[in-house]
Amino acid sequence: VCREGEAFALAAGLHLGGKKPIVIMQCTGLFEAGDALRNVLHDMRLPLFFVVGVRSYYAHQQGTTADTCPVFTEPILRAWQIPYVLLDQHSTASDLANAYRQAQTEQRAGAVLIAE
Repeated sequence: VCREGEAFALAAGLHLGGKKPIVIMQCTGLFEAGDALRNVLHDMRLPLFFVVGVRSYYAHQQGTTADTCPVFTEPILRAWQIPYVLLDQHSTASDLANAYRQAQTEQRAGAVLIAE
């Protein structure tokens, strides 16, 4: 895809066709995909799952970057009422799998943020 908003549209089509797609992007892509994400998750009520890399997360925690990706990523997900889990350097692949399984079991959208 050319833009992350297109990824949500394609994932929606795959879901409607019986597949279980996962959208993977960086935090700036999440910002770009806002309208498509809102439409697919809230208007169409599709239980899509996505993974977002939060660029500069650790540098932001240490105060060594001016990158605003870590500043806005979590508040945006909270504003859009999207359940999410933040995975950091102590997390495992099982944590990611568990977040996915929980969203699937509850038939809801969900996200995992990967601290970078």
